[in-house]
Amino acid sequence: MKYVLILQPGQVTVKEYENEEEYANAIEKTFQKFKEEECIEKYRFNLQKATGMNHIEARIVEFLKTIQPKVFQLLDEFFEKHETFLDETLDSISRELTFYTSYLDFVNRLGASGLPFTIPKVSEKDKEELIINTFDPILAAKSGGHVVQNDVILKPGERIMVITGPNQGGKTTYARLYGLLHYLAGLGLPVPGSEAKLFLPDGIYTHFERQEKVESQKSKLEDDLIRLKTILGKATQNSLLVFNEIFSSTASYDATLLGKELIAKLSNLDCLVAWVTFIDELSNSENGKVVSLVALVSPEDPSIRTFKIERRKAEGKAHAFSIARKYGLTYEEIKRRLSNESPVA
Repeated sequence: MKYVLILQPGQVTVKEYENEEEYANAIEKTFQKFKEEECIEKYRFNLQKATGMNHIEARIVEFLKTIQPKVFQLLDEFFEKHETFLDETLDSISRELTFYTSYLDFVNRLGASGLPFTIPKVSEKDKEELIINTFDPILAAKSGGHVVQNDVILKPGERIMVITGPNQGGKTTYARLYGLLHYLAGLGLPVPGSEAKLFLPDGIYTHFERQEKVESQKSKLEDDLIRLKTILGKATQNSLLVFNEIFSSTASYDATLLGKELIAKLSNLDCLVAWVTFIDELSNSENGKVVSLVALVSPEDPSIRTFKIERRKAEGKAHAFSIARKYGLTYEEIKRRLSNESPVA
């Protein structure tokens, strides 16, 4: 097809070609001197090749369809005739290989920073899990490979990881990573870590905190409970659940009561769970399926997060006490300062 574009400020006109003079020749003649060798190197500029059409080009095509409808009719007929030319299996393999090789490039870039990846051993029956030196790959990519590595260990009979500790200590990242490890393993991809043995769940269900909407008639607690009911209605004993700070909108006593009820229900379901919570009591359950994990802080300075997650008894009150002691806000210190103050006249 030959057609004419008339370009004016804020306007593009499309019309049929009627032997008009081409400006390309005049432009090339005007700028001929820049084709000399020394100018080529000095003024060389590589234009990025665009993929697809922008909105202006798309509108130009629409105008061309009205100018030369026969050509576009032939194109439509050609498309309809050969629409199934590409075999579906080959098309699927092509897209999956593109994704897989892109992921391997991503892995190789992180591997160059010394971060380990491994092909996991997977099972659809054995829920005993072991992942050594794992890390959040997205966080690692953003930080240039500087990321803290952790382990994930579930011994026989253990199902529910209750993760506690100070804010900004890496708890949510750890829980999110736990779900990501299973997702990547299910796709047949290498997972971050030096060694990995994983259960393959039939589904991954997540409950992360949502910002409360003013226009919603539901309270935050009601929204949490409705979402939990939906998840529990779909989950099976072979599912994986990731919870983050549920029941945070209610009083501590009520949150603890609801949390214990949920622990009992999840234990009966026998699914895998990673649960980030501010309720230490949930991790101290005598239920053999519950594992207590704690986000650690520096022993010298409790305000410094190490981002290490370890199996140990929850110590939220001890952490709060160490913070209070650091800033001179223990009961004894406050009482002593108040007793030394002069009475107000």
